Amino acid sequence: MKIVKPWNFEGASCWGIETSYFFPEKNQITEENKQVKKICNGCYWKEECLTYALHYKVVGIWGGKSTKERDRMRKQLNIIAKPITNERYVA
Repeated sequence: MKIVKPWNFEGASCWGIETSYFFPEKNQITEENKQVKKICNGCYWKEECLTYALHYKVVGIWGGKSTKERDRMRKQLNIIAKPITNERYVA
């Protein structure tokens, strides 16, 4: 059983960057969003961030992937995203 912990981004490469860059309007990726994805690619927490975003229904850029990219990954990996809850751990 894989345990996915609630996301805590403190110390991640995105820490302190304007959050609006991670949430493009209507999922349309801009040049600014492309730069943000590059920041994600160099982040120590990228894998954990992407894993969280694949398992939970979040929008925006997480782990260097957009909402649409994660939707495609979920289909390939047969993952059904769960709604975010107040649970400490979700199995």
